[in-house]
Amino acid sequence: MSTDYGPAQWVPSSHFWGGRGGNTPKWIILHGTAGGTSATAIANYFKTDDPPTSAHYIVGLNGEVVQCVSEADSAWANGVVTQGHDPWWSTQLNPNFVTFSIEHVKPDSGNQSQLTDAQKQASFALVKHLCDKYNIPKRQADAQGGVTGHYSIDPVNRSQCPGPYPWQELWTYLGGTQTTTPTATQTTGVPSGWTDDGTTLVAPNGNKVVLGFRWYVLNNAWSADNWPLENEHYTPVLDVTNPSLGAGEIQHFRQTILAWPQNSNQVVELWAGANALTWEQQAQNAQQSSQQAQQLQQQIQQLQQQLAAARSAQAAPSPVVTSTASPISQAPAAPYIPPMPSAQRASSAMPAPSTQSQSGMDPVTQRITGVEQQLQALIGALGANPQTSKLINQMGKDLNKAGQELSNPQVQRSLLKNPKSLLRWILMIIGVLFSDAVAWAASTFLHHTTTLPVPFLTIGTVLLSGAMFLGAFRFQKS
Repeated sequence: MSTDYGPAQWVPSSHFWGGRGGNTPKWIILHGTAGGTSATAIANYFKTDDPPTSAHYIVGLNGEVVQCVSEADSAWANGVVTQGHDPWWSTQLNPNFVTFSIEHVKPDSGNQSQLTDAQKQASFALVKHLCDKYNIPKRQADAQGGVTGHYSIDPVNRSQCPGPYPWQELWTYLGGTQTTTPTATQTTGVPSGWTDDGTTLVAPNGNKVVLGFRWYVLNNAWSADNWPLENEHYTPVLDVTNPSLGAGEIQHFRQTILAWPQNSNQVVELWAGANALTWEQQAQNAQQSSQQAQQLQQQIQQLQQQLAAARSAQAAPSPVVTSTASPISQAPAAPYIPPMPSAQRASSAMPAPSTQSQSGMDPVTQRITGVEQQLQALIGALGANPQTSKLINQMGKDLNKAGQELSNPQVQRSLLKNPKSLLRWILMIIGVLFSDAVAWAASTFLHHTTTLPVPFLTIGTVLLSGAMFLGAFRFQKS
């Protein structure tokens, strides 16, 4: 018989480490055998299995309890810590040094067998014995100690260990407290209506949960109707309300958001309400910015149309002034300034064009100057909004192009629309023809001395050429 626990049968195994390496056991880890028919058979298996394993106790289907390793020593049951483990397990310390391990015989290879009544009562009594003897908290495990399953240490390879276990009945039996209270719709294990094949958990809506998120669902109180809305995926920002959480894997559920930060090895639940509110506020801000950008874009289009009209007016011939009053002495009409949104009107503080500083300009130039001022004011208003940078760049290009065209003193004009330019070309053609005529006359005189005398031709050439060039220079100032 066992000297540590009276009801247990002693079937020792050589697979253990002597002592605890200076550590104090704080947790009890429950296991399922995923095969076998009796506690004695499993104990004998621990003597010869390869690779070697063992546990402190084994609880059979009939309530039989067998001890294989002394409570003072470290059994080889809990293996290594894998990704997704509970945060209190350290990868630098073998969990066998700080735990007791209890195996439960489960003939089903998937560990889905339910405990028999005799097995359940024997398991509860054994857990209470260890809690009382070693001052282990009688509750679901946390950083200070307690009772949990093998899944807490190795969620990658042992997510179904111990499988179904009557946790709520255990807490009631122990008379302690627990961190999570299962309800009719919130229980550990596979949620009602879900399916699991050992690696993939599938919700009723067909979406899948895998790896650490699957382990979290199986081993925490999870509502059966809290279905996943998407597959697990990577995101550079896990929590918009807490950017310091960094990047990692995320999966949204109907009631919860599960996250796995890449700089840690634990699954965390994000505050779904806070995230939803933050995204809603960002969407509203983006909509307001979009509306303001559209209003400014419409104003820019209006100004561009005015600028095009001003260019056309400058290219057209100036009308003949019939009034006796000087057109410069008359005050020019102020350029049209379209209304700006109230949010931009105060910030832009655009001054009205000064008629005194522009008194030396013709009305067309004044109008163009006013349009340019309005464009500059709009660009300043857009600069206060970081979401309109593309619009600002395009406006800058358009304004530079317009400035280059307006700064060019040579205005391209149509030949037919400008009579002075047309007359200049006619005089130039006459000059060419006259030169040909002079050459012909000179040639004729050299061969026929009876033609017009040379002095006459010379005087005529000088006079006609002078008149032609004077006329050309006169009309050049158009």
